[in-house]
Amino acid sequence: MAARINNPVTNQSQKSGQALTSPGSEPQHVPAPAQGRPDPDKDTVGEYLKLPTTSARIRAMAADGYSRPQIQRALNLIPQHVRNVLVTPLKRGPR
Repeated sequence: MAARINNPVTNQSQKSGQALTSPGSEPQHVPAPAQGRPDPDKDTVGEYLKLPTTSARIRAMAADGYSRPQIQRALNLIPQHVRNVLVTPLKRGPR
């Protein structure tokens, strides 16, 4: 039977999908940018903050193409709140 050589560093990095790099160098694996609009900055969030309710802000940002995580970060909300607003239909028409 042949002896198996197990390198835990190599196996762990391959399993986690991280690229191997030497100390002090830049990582080789760069994640792809998120789909949708770029992360909202303070200037664009200001126009949404003028809306009367948080749910109105969430719905407006979603309609403009922002993803759920982008909305969550911009409005400082928990992910479940954003999800609940977007999956629950309005009980009455928009004001």
